[in-house]
Amino acid sequence: MTNKLSVAIIGGGVNSAVGMAHYLAIKMSNKFEIIYGCFSRDPKTNKETAQEYGLPLEYIYRDWKEMVLEQKHKIECVIILTPTNQHYEQIKFISDLGLSIICEKTLTSNVEQISDIESISNNSFISVVFNYICYPMIKELKNKILLGKLGKINQIRIEMPQEGYIRKRKNDQIRPQKWRLEENNISNLLLDLGSHAYSIIKFLTEKVPLETVSIMNNFGDYSGVIDDINCSIKYTDNLVGNIWISKSSLGHKNGLRVSVYGTEGSAEWYQMNPELLKIVDKYGTISYLDRGSEDCSVSSQKRFNRFKPGHPDGFIESLSNYYEDVSNDLIMKKNENTYGIEQSKECMLLLRAIHQSSNEQKWISVK
Repeated sequence: MTNKLSVAIIGGGVNSAVGMAHYLAIKMSNKFEIIYGCFSRDPKTNKETAQEYGLPLEYIYRDWKEMVLEQKHKIECVIILTPTNQHYEQIKFISDLGLSIICEKTLTSNVEQISDIESISNNSFISVVFNYICYPMIKELKNKILLGKLGKINQIRIEMPQEGYIRKRKNDQIRPQKWRLEENNISNLLLDLGSHAYSIIKFLTEKVPLETVSIMNNFGDYSGVIDDINCSIKYTDNLVGNIWISKSSLGHKNGLRVSVYGTEGSAEWYQMNPELLKIVDKYGTISYLDRGSEDCSVSSQKRFNRFKPGHPDGFIESLSNYYEDVSNDLIMKKNENTYGIEQSKECMLLLRAIHQSSNEQKWISVK
């Protein structure tokens, strides 16, 4: 007898960028049991993935619709790990059956698709994966902000530079997946990295984006592909957000940096050194907090300490923290700890405005 939630997975094969990370996070959270899977359209990859994930071959499907229809009474939730351009069809089909959904970000590729899902979601629970907000020290930073330790927050800066669209090996080029190079009315760079930046600012401040101005560029090796974006965003309560996202910045594997500035102090977190949260007060005193610091009340919780402080809680652990959060939301059928349709729509409106601002070279309202 198990209390775990029974799930089926669409996508996330062993050859995908996120499949193994999600599998390990699901196992680590100990909240879900994978009972069915359609991991890939390729039979060989589908079989290899099932073997890698420890799922008997008789429980895998070659067609995701067939899987969901046949097993809908046994499945409590479907996890969607396919490319973004496939999400809309899959979410509509699954939500029409009344099943709960956990979906890799972004929920869809444009605002219109999210609005359609919002209108026909059949009261299905939908949670979108934004795992960076589940790093222990990001949770700690949120708590410091709520307690007023930094005063009124005036500015927040998110940097997320990477080098994937310009970096080369000695003998050939590291080529991105084909679907990532197909530009639409919202740049893939915004869908991929911009959505993370949105989620972090939303999580830390709970403010609403109002208008934005941006510059988009192509500095890398793929002509016509937007690979570098700088933007400023006006939020409610006079909060100013600045975002730099890039895939053409040599020397950065994933340089996510979060900087928060308030009237009483500032804070900085860098993903490449995830255990430390730097705090500076208004007198210039610098403090570094980690999970073992006496001044930490959130990151010191047992669930964020699978191993003692000093041993970094990394990407997969953060993703596992997310799955623990979403399991609680799923049981309540309410997005208390994770983001759903409402935030996805707000995110997509912001990303669309950023794209439009660069094209029109002016401030654009987020509506």
